[in-house]
Amino acid sequence: MAFDGNQFLNFTLMGDFTLQKWKDGAKVRTRTGQEVENLTHFPNANQYQFAGLVDGEICSWTKNGKFDHEIFEHPDDLVIAEDEMWVYLFRSLGVNVLSFKIYPNYADALAAYTEKHQQKDLIGIFKLTEL
Repeated sequence: MAFDGNQFLNFTLMGDFTLQKWKDGAKVRTRTGQEVENLTHFPNANQYQFAGLVDGEICSWTKNGKFDHEIFEHPDDLVIAEDEMWVYLFRSLGVNVLSFKIYPNYADALAAYTEKHQQKDLIGIFKLTEL
């Protein structure tokens, strides 16, 4: 799947991908929040046991949902999507900065922000409705 660095935000969705969660019906997305369509498991395949469509392109993943080997995080890794996704936005050194994680609710996003940053720099906490 093609992307350039200008489009990439390193989001880590809450919820690691597992075969069992997927079999139980959990919604799967890429690490950057893109929808994965027609995800299929090929248990007899050696390295890349999953295949699906992302933005109309066929992609494949390892048995653990990794897009590019097991040791590196990649924006197209599979993750379990939360029902709601929240981020915080704050100002640092004159630049607006978006949180590097997506949180499952407003309270968790606020708690994560206040652990790391000064309250006066907070611009807001926002629910993502469409990625």
